[in-house]
Amino acid sequence: MNRRILSKQIKGWIREIMETVQLPMPIKQRSTGVNMSYNFLDNLISFNPTRLIHSHKEMCQSIPFRSFVQTLTLHELGHSLDRDALFASIPKSYHIYQIKKAHPYSERRKNMELFQWDLEEHEMNYVFEETAWLNARTLNQIYQIVDWPIMEEVEWNSLLTYTAQYNRDLLIYHKLKVAIVEPIAI
Repeated sequence: MNRRILSKQIKGWIREIMETVQLPMPIKQRSTGVNMSYNFLDNLISFNPTRLIHSHKEMCQSIPFRSFVQTLTLHELGHSLDRDALFASIPKSYHIYQIKKAHPYSERRKNMELFQWDLEEHEMNYVFEETAWLNARTLNQIYQIVDWPIMEEVEWNSLLTYTAQYNRDLLIYHKLKVAIVEPIAI
């Protein structure tokens, strides 16, 4: 299928979900490494058709592409329902950004006090993701848009991308903690 036609079709599916759940907002196509994203500052949803196709192919179970897009749209709309909390996180997010900007990952992963900010960011982001999925499930329960097994499968795959990086960094943090508690004998 022609990419332009596919992009219009995806945008139509997103708009259809917004109208159904009565949460309209602008939709932008963007070439990023992310499937779909909610920008709480501008209150808009962006999508990347190429990345959506690629992510859909990465799913463990085969599900219809339209249902995949609809589920992700519900998730992004779930973020929009948590917009006040996202705004409230700006000072903390900026503080973490400043720390990360001043200290590269290679330095932070050797310093427990610096590295705990990486974990803090993971935990904050994961809470936002869980909340968005909870909101998405609520919207889906009310409006009956996608089948529950599809919703659960897309949610599971989505959350897995967050837990993999968090678990890696949690192991690094625990290694740092053990090194401080149990100094190496000489």
